[in-house]
Amino acid sequence: PLDESVAEAPPQTGMETASTAKAKSHRVVKEELFDVVIERDLPGGTLGVAVDLWDGEVTVGAITTGGPADREGTLVQGDVIRAVEGVICSTIEEVTQMVIRGAKALRLSVCRRPVTVVLESEIKMKMPSGEWEPFAFRLLSNRNIEFEKLSPPVYAGEIHARLAQSLNLLEERGERLLEIVTGHKSFQIKANLQTEIDMWQLRLQEVIMLQEKVANVAHGWLLKEESGPDNGKGIGTQFKHYWFVLFSNGILMYFSGPDRAVLGQALGFVPVEHCTESSQPNMHTILIRCSFTSWLLATKNKESMLQWAASLKCAQPSKNTEKKVVDSVLAQGWLDLPKEDEEIGERWVRHWFVLKTSVLNIFSEEQKNDKKLEQPIVALAASDMAAATRAQGVDFYKWGIILETTDGTLLRMRAVGQSEMRQLLSTLNVNCIPTKRVDHATPRYERTVSVLKS
Repeated sequence: PLDESVAEAPPQTGMETASTAKAKSHRVVKEELFDVVIERDLPGGTLGVAVDLWDGEVTVGAITTGGPADREGTLVQGDVIRAVEGVICSTIEEVTQMVIRGAKALRLSVCRRPVTVVLESEIKMKMPSGEWEPFAFRLLSNRNIEFEKLSPPVYAGEIHARLAQSLNLLEERGERLLEIVTGHKSFQIKANLQTEIDMWQLRLQEVIMLQEKVANVAHGWLLKEESGPDNGKGIGTQFKHYWFVLFSNGILMYFSGPDRAVLGQALGFVPVEHCTESSQPNMHTILIRCSFTSWLLATKNKESMLQWAASLKCAQPSKNTEKKVVDSVLAQGWLDLPKEDEEIGERWVRHWFVLKTSVLNIFSEEQKNDKKLEQPIVALAASDMAAATRAQGVDFYKWGIILETTDGTLLRMRAVGQSEMRQLLSTLNVNCIPTKRVDHATPRYERTVSVLKS
């Protein structure tokens, strides 16, 4: 009935972020408490909601397109489920059991919590033209990446980070890039400081792991060798204790301590692609390598080394298999469409639109008022969209948009205002209009070495 994720993410307070003066945050501070009744297709059936643990609470991670929750229309990603049929639930298991035992119609008590900024940076993103432009990038607590171009023309939107297919580290002309691949688009970003790209890779990796069925398969304290102060003979090293966790998808992460060992608080990670152990009289080591780094772990106890080595070899990184693409609502609202009238000629008629990742659905005003949104009068697949531009002539002053299809058909629309026109136009171009991928980047294989001892 519920698609649950095992990994837990902690509160996002106190985190170091790369904020900038231009990348200002837009925070929602009001908390809403309400009940919603969802009618299922049959008793014990699915709600069409994927849940996970975020901030220690059962949270709506995704909503299945066309499912009961989607048809009802109230729940959004990030909503916290506090109770089912009046029974307080604090774990995924408790919510799941109440859903299974419940009637066809279920009442959920929901908290719509404030959306906060987890990570914020001014970085550069590669445009469809191949040019790099400065953007304000924000990773929000609702698992979305909000971005806004810092120079004209307007180019803004959201990337649903939880639905990302993969993260790839690339190198182009000596610079390291991070590629975020979603079901419909790929985005390449870079920063002036390498530490910013490393932080974005780490935080997005944690978000992606929320949707995977990952479990803790090994954990314990190790010493990590780090760069120390200059001792006159060059930069030395020093050792510090960290808590390491190996997940079932082959990702090894380290944390400041066991009380912080939850997704969202990791200090670093490595996919265990290659693992080799070695034993010496006073030190027993494990060399872990991946495409972008390598770690050397060491213990003084041979038994501990063998236990870690066995776990590391069993936990292989997740294969790059094609993940199911989940539709998300990108925008919805009112717009006008032209209609030919025999007596007065062309007139503009109000319609309700719902723009999803894969399709633009348009409904009549009557359908919206009667809450009958099952059969749109227009359904245009994103794969059939070729271009979205601002209209010219009279329509220019009426906030007009021209949506061109792959067969050359032109769909004329008018937004209700200038800001709505800009937002819809930007959303179409950022998330829906296909772009040819020009990729001259190559995978990065430079390795660094860190020494860790118990």
